[in-house]
Amino acid sequence: MERGTAVAIIDAIDRAFQTEMNMANNEWKQNLVGMATDGASVMVGARSGVTTRVRQDVNHLVGIHCTAHKLELCLKSAMKQSPSYSKIEDFLIHIFKFYNNSPRNFAALKEAGNAHMIRVLKPSNVLGTRWIDHHKRAIIRDWLPNVTHMQDIVTPGSDHTNDSKNKAHGFLANLKDFCFIKSMYILLDVYRNLGRLSLLFQRNDTSLQSVKNGIQQAIDNFRVLAENPGPSETEFNEILAANGGMNFHGGITLNETQRRRDQNADPELSKVMLINACIDQINTRFRSFDDDPILDATKVFDPSNWPQNRDALRTYGVAQINTLVTNFRDLLRRQPDFSEDDVALEWTGLKPVVSAIVNVDPRLRFLDIWQRVLRQNLAEFHSILLIVKIVLLIPIHTSECERGFSVMGRIKSDWRATLNTDTLSDLIRIALDGPRLEDFDLRRAIERWFRSCQRHPYILPYGQREDSSSDDE
Repeated sequence: MERGTAVAIIDAIDRAFQTEMNMANNEWKQNLVGMATDGASVMVGARSGVTTRVRQDVNHLVGIHCTAHKLELCLKSAMKQSPSYSKIEDFLIHIFKFYNNSPRNFAALKEAGNAHMIRVLKPSNVLGTRWIDHHKRAIIRDWLPNVTHMQDIVTPGSDHTNDSKNKAHGFLANLKDFCFIKSMYILLDVYRNLGRLSLLFQRNDTSLQSVKNGIQQAIDNFRVLAENPGPSETEFNEILAANGGMNFHGGITLNETQRRRDQNADPELSKVMLINACIDQINTRFRSFDDDPILDATKVFDPSNWPQNRDALRTYGVAQINTLVTNFRDLLRRQPDFSEDDVALEWTGLKPVVSAIVNVDPRLRFLDIWQRVLRQNLAEFHSILLIVKIVLLIPIHTSECERGFSVMGRIKSDWRATLNTDTLSDLIRIALDGPRLEDFDLRRAIERWFRSCQRHPYILPYGQREDSSSDDE
């Protein structure tokens, strides 16, 4: 791709479909249902973004801003509204650089850990990926070795530079502050709740309805967390209780400097402020799942939303089905044997069938229910199940693309920087979609390699070797 413009991106997509799928020019657009992208303006710009330009040729296109990326933006915006937690994030960024950019500092940290019989890991970069779980890994867990190392640096007579000593003084002030440490433990509880939601958003079998259910569950968990201590906050309280008052690990006493300076630094107040900001951000950024008439209409296929009364179930969802048929009419009419006249009749007959499946096995997930129906009842409900297939195809994240970027980074390292594009593409595809190593048939690969061209005369085909020793020896 020569440039990062919307036109260049669409041209690259078109060339990829022509090369990899043997599709003619723009043929891929004919069966396109939805498109998930990150939030960059070149992708979602209202005037000339990629989604907007593709929608000019595909009127029914459903554009989705990656839910996992959007969730991370919710957290970032909420952190900015809470000064205490913004301070923690800045602290994590700077302490990562302090150890990552100095092998000497990290070696000294490990020595401090050995002195306390603690295996120390290098701090993670909170600015690494866009997944919430990455933030959770960046939280300082090896508190005592960090405090010990910082105290060694600021000790009069140490041979560290003044710059390192000044940084260590700042780090130590935070690491020994009651409000700061307790807020860090509370933040772990917040990360835990959002991390579960982020992992749901990254799964390939996650549906639109799963997103809505997961969001509501996360908000409910936040409301409980606002009124009760979470597991990490409870752990912090128990440590203090066990050590008597303000004594933390190793008998080091925490101070309340921040709370004396600013009452808003109180961990309980900051916690409620952060949780409310997270809830507001989630409601705001994910509002499109309710405001968009197409996304809202997809709720009709979730049996948990269906009325229990049989008479009410008979008429349920007619308006939503009509909305979906209207939006995807051009796509549906190109499908073989689709009959718009049969949709209403099939929808009426399909609901009791799905209800019976759910009653037999209530533990079935949304996707499992419809996979079973598609396997068993496709011929009977062909037209309505085409609409179900379309809804199931709407993407809600770009996690698979992000995994591809991660795999590419691991494959094309400094030692393999000269890999050509075709080889790199093949290796990425093998890593993402290939068989597991234990399932790979190595014999076939070696035999194919041996017979692909003329090999060195001393290289023998794969198989049992004869004993090269002579009978005279």
